[in-house]
Order: sequence, then structure tokens, then C-alpha cells
Amino acid sequence: MQRYRNSSFVLFCAVVIALFNCPSRSEAAEKGPVPDGVYTLMKISVGSLINLGEIEIRKSTYRDEEEGEFKDFKISDEGEISWTKPLAFLPDGWKHVRSEFAGKDKSGRPMLKIYYKSARGTSDVIDGIKEK
Repeated sequence: MQRYRNSSFVLFCAVVIALFNCPSRSEAAEKGPVPDGVYTLMKISVGSLINLGEIEIRKSTYRDEEEGEFKDFKISDEGEISWTKPLAFLPDGWKHVRSEFAGKDKSGRPMLKIYYKSARGTSDVIDGIKEK
């Protein structure tokens, strides 16, 4: 009898953990395609907000230099973005790790997350918020 109670408890805990760790349908549906527009790229460093420039998205293309040409990108069902060219706004020594469309920020604006490693090996993230 004790054995069945333990099994039930373990099963209950597994279900509770799964419920808290799985995204809801609305969160998953929110990812979708990256909305067209200009995204301002920012990061926090030593308590200051640093502007790293902009990236413009049009359909499945992007431009990360003001006068640069548009280049293709791909986005997976999970929101992971694969850029076809290196990101021009990353300072020397910074290495792109991965990017994703993160849905919307707390204000309802579409948001990109660009993860990188600095020249010193520190992992960090750049937020891209759609402004225009």
C-alpha cells in the first residue's frame, strides 16, 4: 500500500513540474514570424543602458547597417533565428551564440533576444525592441 502512495506522489509531482515548465498555447502561438520593422538593440552594462544600433526586419530579410543590403534569415518553429551573415553591430571580439524571437515585451512590443560572448568570455544578451 505504501508503495502505491509513493508512486502516485511521484506521478503527481511529475505532472505539476510539467505544467509549470511547458509554455502555454498562447505563448507558443505568440512566437510566430518576426514582425516587420526597426528594432533598437540595447544591453545593460554596469547599470547603464547601451544602444548598439538598429536592425531592420522585412519579411524574412534583415539589414543591420543603415545603408547595408538586406540579407536572408530563417526562423524555426521554436522562434530560433539563423542569420545568413555575421551581425555587423557586434563589437570586435564579441561572438554571436544564438538569437530568438522572444514574442512581446511587457509593453506589448515585439522583441528579439541576441545572445553573445564578449571578448572576455562573458555570456550576455542584447534586446532588440521594435520601435518603428
